[in-house]
Amino acid sequence: MNNRIQELRQKIREVTGEEPTFGSSADCPPEIEEAFLKSVLAFETAPKRNIFELLTETGMDLPCATRLGDAELTRKLWEVIRTLVSRNIILANTDHLSDRELYALLWNETLRKDFVISPTHTLHLDMTRTGVDDGMPIYLRYYASEEQREMYSELYPEFDMPPHVEPPRRRDHLIPDGPPNSGSC
Repeated sequence: MNNRIQELRQKIREVTGEEPTFGSSADCPPEIEEAFLKSVLAFETAPKRNIFELLTETGMDLPCATRLGDAELTRKLWEVIRTLVSRNIILANTDHLSDRELYALLWNETLRKDFVISPTHTLHLDMTRTGVDDGMPIYLRYYASEEQREMYSELYPEFDMPPHVEPPRRRDHLIPDGPPNSGSC
């Protein structure tokens, strides 16, 4: 069993090109660690897909935001969100964006990126993670707790912390955390 675990660790190093830290508790059964490492290896070797292409393959029409009126854009945005959720792709931290801004960000940037899309893994897309600063000022302004803001200020004292602002929209609570269960007991 230990040889298989070591082989899995080595394969993960090879496919990622990194030296990940592997740690497990002393009381973790080897079969659990092996199953976990197999899952990590499967994820790391899975092909990446462009979400825009994935959506258009389902027959979804994705017009540019400038071609849509406000009501039509909102309907299209929620069609995209529902389809993403059905594919285990969940949007988060969207309340700082208008429907038009969110749709344009999805259309121009987020949906054009390649991700591992798997029915067994949920992909969470944080809509603050954009731009050269990876969206940290947006996250800190609208979504970070006071404790998170204080910790960030301590780690980066030269950072000019933006004031906290309540997001202007209330959409995130309407986006499901995942697709509805296909079956229950």
